Amino acid sequence: MNLGGSALNLKGPKITGGAFGEGLTATGEVAVVNAHIDGALVLTAAKLRNRGRQALRLEGTVVSGSAFPDKLQAFGQVSTVGVRVGGALLLRGAKLSRRYGTALDMDGGMVAGDAILDGLVAAGTVSAVNTHFGGQLSLERAKLSDRHGHALDLYGPELARDTCLTNLTAAGAIRFANAHFLTDLSMSEASLTRPRGVALDIQSTRVDGNASFYNMTANGGADCSRAVIGGQLNFSCATLSRSDGHALDLEGIFVKGTAFLNEIQTTGEVRAPVAHFGQQLQFTGAVLHGTGKTSPELYGAEITGDTIFNAVEAVGEVRAVNVHIRRRT
Repeated sequence: MNLGGSALNLKGPKITGGAFGEGLTATGEVAVVNAHIDGALVLTAAKLRNRGRQALRLEGTVVSGSAFPDKLQAFGQVSTVGVRVGGALLLRGAKLSRRYGTALDMDGGMVAGDAILDGLVAAGTVSAVNTHFGGQLSLERAKLSDRHGHALDLYGPELARDTCLTNLTAAGAIRFANAHFLTDLSMSEASLTRPRGVALDIQSTRVDGNASFYNMTANGGADCSRAVIGGQLNFSCATLSRSDGHALDLEGIFVKGTAFLNEIQTTGEVRAPVAHFGQQLQFTGAVLHGTGKTSPELYGAEITGDTIFNAVEAVGEVRAVNVHIRRRT
């Protein structure tokens, strides 16, 4: 097998009864492109190496059953662009590495069942732009890194069940911009680091259920501008900081339920101009360091329920011009 060449190259095959590569070891590209696999795809504990290039290509393949690349080790890109999986995708405990660019490319694909990527370690972007997930998406305890770009890029996908990224660690941006979460989104206990630029980007994202960022740490801050949250928004006990911008940007956000920012700690501006909060806005015990700027900035916000600012420590101007509060503060 030649480094940088093809270890396996199958274009357009029809495979009946499933495809089984458990424990496969290959040096060079493994390509199964535009295939139709009637059954499961099994690549459990495979070890693939094509460093700096594509280690595994499955573009355009249809898998009628589930895909099992659990504990996959790939040195080189894994590309599943446009792949359609009729069952679940299980990529638990996998280790993926690409020196530059995208380590796992799932753009434009579809997973009908659950996509479980718990414990995934990826050096390089994990991308699922405009991908449809019919079941749960889980990246619990995943460790993702791409310091020069997006560690996780979920721009524009549709996610039909709960999305769980609790205890995720990311060096690089997490982007959910224009995504649609049909139920809940949870990033509780996540730790994000991006020294330059925003660490968490959920601009114009729609979450029909609750969005929880409880006890999250984001060095690079969070941009939730123009997001629509159908349930509760929870940033309680989160620690957000950004040296070159806003620690928390809620401009134009629509939250149908209560927004919990209790005991949040921020270094950088917190702003929510022209935001809408359908129930309570809670800042009890918050520590807001505006680094010389306004924090919080609530210009033109609308708050339907109670507004609670008990025991708040704020460094910087608190600005609430033209705020419409329908109940007591």
